[in-house]
Amino acid sequence: MLGKGKHVFWLLAPWLLILAVWYAVRASGLVNPALVPGMAIVFSVDKFMSEVRALTNITGNGIATVVVSWWEGELDRDKLDAALRQNVDTSDMETAITTG
Repeated sequence: MLGKGKHVFWLLAPWLLILAVWYAVRASGLVNPALVPGMAIVFSVDKFMSEVRALTNITGNGIATVVVSWWEGELDRDKLDAALRQNVDTSDMETAITTG
């Protein structure tokens, strides 16, 4: 059984770690890329890789959700097939985004 102090620590430690990473990423934008040769390339690649990491995370979460629900015997294949076969009219982006 954990004491009250350890409960507080395990609640705050991940939050503080995420906050520290967020500030480190934001602080890197304070450096003027013109002063450091090649820094503009690093910043642009980092922004692109951040988007790629987000897409990879979303894709991995979706795949993991399907695998775990299959493993637990809760996967409804008819609902999954219907959702994957859904046609969305991309000419109207607002409808495409809100009906997803």
